[in-house]
Amino acid sequence: MTIPWLPFFLAALWNFGKRVMGRADDAKARTEITGTGSEAVLAPMPLLLFALAWLVVPLVFFSFSGSKLPGYILPSVPAAVILTAAYVYQFVQKAAWRTYLVQTIAAGTFAVILIAIVAFVPKFAEADSVKSLFAEAHERGFDGLSVLMLHGVSHNAEFYASGRILRDEQGKQKKLLGPPDVLREIDQGGGGPVLVLVPLEYLYQLTQSEFLEVELLKTNDEAALVFVRSKRGS
Repeated sequence: MTIPWLPFFLAALWNFGKRVMGRADDAKARTEITGTGSEAVLAPMPLLLFALAWLVVPLVFFSFSGSKLPGYILPSVPAAVILTAAYVYQFVQKAAWRTYLVQTIAAGTFAVILIAIVAFVPKFAEADSVKSLFAEAHERGFDGLSVLMLHGVSHNAEFYASGRILRDEQGKQKKLLGPPDVLREIDQGGGGPVLVLVPLEYLYQLTQSEFLEVELLKTNDEAALVFVRSKRGS
């Protein structure tokens, strides 16, 4: 989220760490804000400490969350901006050429990230998203089938199977614990086929089931989407 200033954000953290460890001049680290305009001295230690605490608390807190969305750590971005801006301001004061260096590095970072997004990110997104799995189901004409979650839930699936995911009484995705649960949900739903999203390590439970007929639609690095129906109804 600090792109294209990411290199300077990392440098700011490194510089701050050196200050805390006493490797920088203590008098400089504790300078108060004085003057205005070009005479102003930014990045006093209290401001950096405040920004670091502001940055770290949301990151640590939401690291314990079961689902992680970019919006959860969005409040940390202003703190990252403060740390980065303070570092860049001090860096460019020492020589005029440093201003052009900062601009060049930022522009280069932005260009590299754009190339990476086009060339490499789609491959990682394919492995981390169930979009392609449900796209395959769409191509096969399975859009109207209910979607069951076996041995896990997928908040990512909310974007691609909205209104079709089996839910519990509280409205949350219902996690099934084995093929018998899948068969029971099929029977309660009228006996028709369903789609089951299952982690790869549990796929064998469906394929080896004696009372379910299954057809593997597609997998990614983490999950498989399976067309399932009861053998009793076939």
